[in-house]
Amino acid sequence: MLSKRWIIAIVTAALGIYQTQSFAQVGQDRSGQNVIGHDQAVQAYLSDGSNQIGTTAIVSEVLAEEDEDKSSSFFTGNGIDIQIGNNASVKVGAGLRTSLNLVEDDSPNGSQWSSDFNLDNLRLYLSGNVVDYLGFEFNTDINNANGFDDPDDIRVLDAVGKLEVNELFNLWLGRFLPPSDRSNLSGPFYLNAYEFPYVQFGYPGILQGRDDGAAIWGQVGEGAFKWQVGMFKGTDGFPNGDDHRMLTARLTLNLLDPEPGYYNQSTYYGEKDILALGVAMMNQNDATGTIADPEDYLGWNIDVLFEKKLDSDGVLSLESAYYDFDDNGANNMEIAAGDLVDMNRQGESFFILAAYLFPDQVAMGNIEGQFQPYFRFMDFDRDFPANGETEEGLDFGLNYIIDGHNAQISVVYGRREPGPGAGNYDLVRIAAQLQF
Repeated sequence: MLSKRWIIAIVTAALGIYQTQSFAQVGQDRSGQNVIGHDQAVQAYLSDGSNQIGTTAIVSEVLAEEDEDKSSSFFTGNGIDIQIGNNASVKVGAGLRTSLNLVEDDSPNGSQWSSDFNLDNLRLYLSGNVVDYLGFEFNTDINNANGFDDPDDIRVLDAVGKLEVNELFNLWLGRFLPPSDRSNLSGPFYLNAYEFPYVQFGYPGILQGRDDGAAIWGQVGEGAFKWQVGMFKGTDGFPNGDDHRMLTARLTLNLLDPEPGYYNQSTYYGEKDILALGVAMMNQNDATGTIADPEDYLGWNIDVLFEKKLDSDGVLSLESAYYDFDDNGANNMEIAAGDLVDMNRQGESFFILAAYLFPDQVAMGNIEGQFQPYFRFMDFDRDFPANGETEEGLDFGLNYIIDGHNAQISVVYGRREPGPGAGNYDLVRIAAQLQF
């Protein structure tokens, strides 16, 4: 495992590349930034062109401007915009992901394929601004999103207060995604693949990667280079007797088109040419182990995204990420009741993904969309593997892109190889994603 000196060296190298990077292409093709309706400028109140929350322009005027920065809020799609006075505004929207899952040998008798409908996500989005530089964001999701917990209660996903002064300095407070890897900052609605990569699960969080805390962040060249630093709750268990908090950081360097704002996507469907390098880390003292023998936690990753619109108008996407999670040999955490909870996150993991978006529109009845086949391989090499936890995974998927991240249908064949105590199995998933 790499030491902290190596992490510093990697960060330094990234900064060195940034020093020599030309920003000649900054500002080109900005209509596809981290938005749900990426081909429309619907973030009426979130930007005045300098990555600030808010604008005094009325909604109808801003809707016509396709070069607005639309990535300061997680939801920036075709929701309902409500203007309140000259400066304040509110935006309301929703997102749905649902699937039919067929799993080999998972039926009650253990010898036949199971079939199960799952409500993967049901999100309600609310965001806006009080004045030009002071905003908020409030999003919810079901408690058992992606099948993790029960029951189907609605939980707070994001609750953020935002002070966004200029490109170089912004302050967020509340519950939101800490500075972390690209997949986490894209979320399930903005990936090339339908299923979120399990190899990322070594990063702690309250719900779907979120945590309570604060972050400062900024950018240069409208997102050609971004930095994010935060302090979050992290593991709030018994071993952490000194109440240490988790420190997080991320640097992102875009060598082609920029990605402005706090969030990102893992595909822009050809509206951007992307070559992005990212490095992130999370560190917390006394985060795991026992009261008598607490251990520190350090997680870090490197991620790369290359996406290019080809001469044929097809879009090639290549993405990869490497993760290292270190609990200093501890594989459990003692909670306040004195019980031990298996962590099993220590180890190394990675994924590689390749996707191609065909240029031609294909009609299915009254619906028109583009086909996007993809391949993904995932591997999580745990130092303390637990029974049934997935180690290797292979996906062959086909997306039918109707309206970018707003509307799409996915069919996936997957192969999973769990750790000790469970056999390999195949799965088939038929899924749909809608946002407005």
